[in-house]
Amino acid sequence: MPDSLKPRCIWSLLYEKENCKDINILLSELLNQLSGKRTIIYDLTLQFSLDKTIEVTIHAYNNEMPYIGLQRAFISFLKDIDAEIEFDIYGYDVDQ
Repeated sequence: MPDSLKPRCIWSLLYEKENCKDINILLSELLNQLSGKRTIIYDLTLQFSLDKTIEVTIHAYNNEMPYIGLQRAFISFLKDIDAEIEFDIYGYDVDQ
């Protein structure tokens, strides 16, 4: 069976901030919530052969994009849990 058709378990945490100028503000909230669980996350996903991906979706007007850079602490967290990060960016014209 292709991977895309295999059953999946998805955990989702949603953080919304209007007028956020730096994605690290939101990622810090995620890191604070999950930081004490690094070993548990890694062990469970290893035990059950689960993939880990953090997806950051950004909606912004083209002239108001937030800073998109990752702090070392978050990169370290991604490394510790062996996760990938993806960015999905939607830019909207100012006229809309």
